[in-house]
Amino acid sequence: MEDITSLIVQTIHNKLPDIPVYREKMPAAFSEPSFAINRIGLASKGEPNGRDMRLYSFDLAYFPEPNRPREDMDNMAEWLTANLTSIEPNYAALINRDITVADDILHYMFDVRARVRFGHGELFTQSLDYSGGLKNG
Repeated sequence: MEDITSLIVQTIHNKLPDIPVYREKMPAAFSEPSFAINRIGLASKGEPNGRDMRLYSFDLAYFPEPNRPREDMDNMAEWLTANLTSIEPNYAALINRDITVADDILHYMFDVRARVRFGHGELFTQSLDYSGGLKNG
């Protein structure tokens, strides 16, 4: 199973290489503009044949340029809506996208739906005993 959060971070780095993306605790003296990504939820529904349909929820926080924060947030909101619509390369689409501003931080919230197939462990490493033949043959 891929680490979806890491794939999102890599997608952002590929599109905006000059803006840092923090996944863990941000340093006290972080640079602005920057992003912080948090997985805020995971819903899982079992399916037949050892599969799982999962819905991952994320909050991508954007800390704007301090000299012109409102203008920067407006521009970044438009850019995110138009350009950050999938995890690359063709991994999954971002769905249920929503942008809000709280405490001068832009929040881009979205979900990622992924179908996960579990490993079969030792099931296929065991030998198969077969006895049979042709009918009427």
